[in-house]
Amino acid sequence: VDRQFDTIAGKLSLAESKVFRALPERPLSEVLAKPSLRAIASECPNCGAHLALSPRAKIAFCATCALGIRISADRLEPCGYALGEVCGAPGVEASVGFPFWALPFRLRAGGREFTRVWDWLESVSAQPAAALFRENDPEQSRLFIPARAIFGTRELDDAFNALTATATWRQPSVRVERAAPGGALRLLDVELESDEATALARYSLVALHDAQSTRSLTGLGFRELIAKAELVPGEPTLVLLPLPLHGGHWLPCPPDAAGQPARMPPGMRPVPRELLEDDGSISR
Repeated sequence: VDRQFDTIAGKLSLAESKVFRALPERPLSEVLAKPSLRAIASECPNCGAHLALSPRAKIAFCATCALGIRISADRLEPCGYALGEVCGAPGVEASVGFPFWALPFRLRAGGREFTRVWDWLESVSAQPAAALFRENDPEQSRLFIPARAIFGTRELDDAFNALTATATWRQPSVRVERAAPGGALRLLDVELESDEATALARYSLVALHDAQSTRSLTGLGFRELIAKAELVPGEPTLVLLPLPLHGGHWLPCPPDAAGQPARMPPGMRPVPRELLEDDGSISR
């Protein structure tokens, strides 16, 4: 390529060039496809505030009005979500709104169909540690699956397990409304679509059994109640659950524990805020 005269130099024999000389003439615009870039304004569709969007975000939240915003290649559009009750336990220094996809719990396992998560858990054995978290016990339970890419290393996997178990054990009450605009609750982006989260459902089911109860889970019981379990996924709902922070950590313990690590179930550890808010800098 001659950059000075914008010409292309080539070397073809007369026989080789015959094929090209036989081609009909075409406009240059049809021959050379120029790259194009589509730009969308990174402004909140509701209040017009500037948005600092993460490249990993599928759904983000406006820091000014707390609107949920679905991000696509064509547009930014409002997205509804449900909000859990803000925890006001003593000693809370801050809270993060962690996103979950909540699926109706309908599980076929061991020749039965379960819609109540506690019936399924107690089919293995009593769940003394998990029962400490139970806030509600609806007939139609929900399976809460973290909607962020918080898996890969041991510490991320442990955090995923704690988030899944704690949220599903709680069966928290939620309301379909926005968080308080400009409040102290920091809303974290959604990084997994609902179908991506559903693919982790079987992994999530293992996390629900507390460390004490798994002693009664034989190989046969595991195969019938978990490995062969068939989750019938219903319509997922985006739910933001406020996680209280104590000393820069979220502690997977009952709400009335007031941030006491001793009240955590066996096998669970405090989760640093950096893991919850990971922007992709933690190696996978």
